[in-house]
Amino acid sequence: MFLEGLILKSFFTRNNLLIILSIFIILIIIFPYSDFNRQSTASKVVVFSAISLQDVIEEIKSSFELEKNVEISVSYSGSQKLARQIASGADADIFLSAGILPRDFLNDSNLVSSTSFFASNRLVLVASEDFSYEIKNIQEIMGLPIERISIANPELAPVGVYAKDVLEYYNIWEFFREKIIFANNTRDALRYVKSGNVDLAIVYATDVKIISNDKIKVIDIIDVNSHRPIVYTAVGISGSKNPAAASELISFLFGDYSKDILQRNGFDLKNQKDLSKE
Repeated sequence: MFLEGLILKSFFTRNNLLIILSIFIILIIIFPYSDFNRQSTASKVVVFSAISLQDVIEEIKSSFELEKNVEISVSYSGSQKLARQIASGADADIFLSAGILPRDFLNDSNLVSSTSFFASNRLVLVASEDFSYEIKNIQEIMGLPIERISIANPELAPVGVYAKDVLEYYNIWEFFREKIIFANNTRDALRYVKSGNVDLAIVYATDVKIISNDKIKVIDIIDVNSHRPIVYTAVGISGSKNPAAASELISFLFGDYSKDILQRNGFDLKNQKDLSKE
């Protein structure tokens, strides 16, 4: 019995040592990996951006990543839709909005740490290439055989709010209300015209410049007094996991390189104001 006890005690002692050694090895493996993972996360900036900025941001993103050695992840959609996602808990360091309203929506939830204004835009009325009517302003479309007109959904994108402003300003909202086809964003509205699914659309001038071709034409440049100002805002998000890099990226939007890209793509810079460091 005594010998059996010694054997059992020796067996359990060796097992305990093996268990302790195994735990020690696992900890050695896990902790460096966790530290590396934290460092990787810290060098990544998550951006939610209005889809009308996609071509511009992709070009700026490539330069910033190369120059600063910081990874940027970008999600594109309608600004109001993105604002709702952020308010619902989606991780984001920066929100690039095509208007003030989505920023205000986040501000109501105390999610805004800074706001800067980096560009503005214009609205245009577009039609397919075979549209044969000439008009002096958008109000004249009331007398034309228009079956469908597309604007972005005001619930999803500020450009839809601006487009509705225009139709109300010229007292034609109620007239066309049943003929309106809502799109997710201005680019989808533009595609509806190009495909022949609608007769007309109110879209950003920059989107026509960037993605249009000979299947579409601008028939009216809409008066800026007919809608609220189209101001693109760079919003720093409260609780950002990487506020320093986020602030640096916002400042990068105001550099000469980014300004050149914005202007080349048709954006107006006269109202630029960098408030990210104030």
